[in-house]
Amino acid sequence: AEVGSNESIDNIKEDLGRDRSTMVTGYVGKSSDLQWWQRSKQEVEKLHRRDGEYDLEDRPYGSPGERRLRQRPESRAAIAESDYHLDDENLSVFEHIDPYELPDDTSMVNLHQHYLDACSETFPIINADRLGELFDIDNRKLPIAEREDMRELTNLELAIVNLVLAIGSRYAHLISEAQGQVRVDVLYYSRAKRLGLTANFFIEHATWEKIQLATLTSFYFLSIGHMSHAWMMTGHAVRSAYGMGLHVRNDDPDLDHLKKEQRIRGWWAVFLIDKQVSSITGRPTSVIPGSCSTPLPVPFSEADIRSELSHDVVSGWTDKMASQNVFQQEAGHIQKVAQLDLPPDGQYLQQRILLAVINQRAMTELYAPSTTAKSWSEVQLTIVSLLNQLDGWRDNLPPGLKYDANSKGQSTPARTLGFHYNSIKMAITRPCVCRLDRRIPNQSSESHKFNNDTAKVCVTAAQTFVHQLRHVEDVQQLYKTGPWYCLIHMFMQAASILMLELTLQGVHLHEAVNNLVPMMKRLMIWLRDMGRDNHAAEKAYRIAFGVLRKVAPAVKIDISE
Repeated sequence: AEVGSNESIDNIKEDLGRDRSTMVTGYVGKSSDLQWWQRSKQEVEKLHRRDGEYDLEDRPYGSPGERRLRQRPESRAAIAESDYHLDDENLSVFEHIDPYELPDDTSMVNLHQHYLDACSETFPIINADRLGELFDIDNRKLPIAEREDMRELTNLELAIVNLVLAIGSRYAHLISEAQGQVRVDVLYYSRAKRLGLTANFFIEHATWEKIQLATLTSFYFLSIGHMSHAWMMTGHAVRSAYGMGLHVRNDDPDLDHLKKEQRIRGWWAVFLIDKQVSSITGRPTSVIPGSCSTPLPVPFSEADIRSELSHDVVSGWTDKMASQNVFQQEAGHIQKVAQLDLPPDGQYLQQRILLAVINQRAMTELYAPSTTAKSWSEVQLTIVSLLNQLDGWRDNLPPGLKYDANSKGQSTPARTLGFHYNSIKMAITRPCVCRLDRRIPNQSSESHKFNNDTAKVCVTAAQTFVHQLRHVEDVQQLYKTGPWYCLIHMFMQAASILMLELTLQGVHLHEAVNNLVPMMKRLMIWLRDMGRDNHAAEKAYRIAFGVLRKVAPAVKIDISE
């Protein structure tokens, strides 16, 4: 049988090459929030139909893998109509520029710091020491008369510098109260493209710097809402990393342990961006779990490794982590580290990796085409296993990384983990948010209870996501204290689930359905405010509010505020 509300996960029902809009959006998998919004639109259409018939999602299951042949025609609306990403916009590039020009020293220092604040611990593709060398930060902070001669950088190094400047500039623009000014990140990307992203870049052999450049480019595309571009570039980064053997444990006795750790972190940075982009697009990931034996990074922040820890400490932890494979563990081995008296900041990267591994398992076991061969009872067992693994991860977080949606004083790492946790929980339980009582008419009472309880878990995860926003004062603080590079995706995940429950007229929540309306309004306000200086958020708001406006009269709710 096909999975819950995720029917047709092994086929598509439109020609994705028929026009530019469908080609730009491309294939979108059922785990993507774009597909969830498509389902909400179909449910709205059913609310407005008078014949009372039920269609594809309501059809009964057959035996595992059996195709339902008699189906009422679904809406022919293209998935592109639910696409709020910006791949339909041409990538802005300045043609008439000097690619070797750099900003003034103050801008270099400030944007370098913005980059470190934005993603150095989350996507550690380039370590701070190396970045400081490329930027010549210590030298730039000195009076001109006291400076040493700056080393001349290669074109590839200058391209990396400009991508860092572009990401730092994008982040600075989002967190600035002076929004609305011209975005200069496009200028830095244009220089990076001219210097490093040439035709030969994609056909020459892999090097460490090329992996860094590809990963930084993918992250930049992610941050500006160009998801298809990000997905394509991530695939190149992963294959380049495979080419350099970063995906397997390195036991070379002559390789310095600090260098080993840098490459370990580099691999996991590639892995994390791959998982993030695949989750958003619903497309297959490039990293194959069975091919990876790279150990987890040591449980210390990069700052600790640089300034406090000796070579022997890093060496000892590298050897300890090398004996464990994260893809072969359910939830256990990293939790042993989490229980030790170690700084929570250093364990943040490990916990993000663990979450991403759980998320990959969900994408593979719930949303891959092979799922159509499973019975619904098998899928239920998979959901239980994934929820147990996810909640086991949460229960074993170190104290400094435990998050509470009702707490005002959450640290940024804890709040970010909370956002990702609820996002993954929504994805795991989303298949149950539909009328499974109609699709499986003769199911047991235990199966019916499981479906209903799991749907409640999904809606509750969306509500908890909204609760996490209660102590955030404005858009700038939201970007500073959360996963700024994928917040719109998470907002649209939560909003689509609340919307779907509204269109189902609270079938899973009953008396609590009225609580969904103010939460939907709160999400709409956030998206509207984010959209004032973020075109992707503006498009997301228009799509979401458009559906809400159609739902309101059918379910008798007031959205006039």
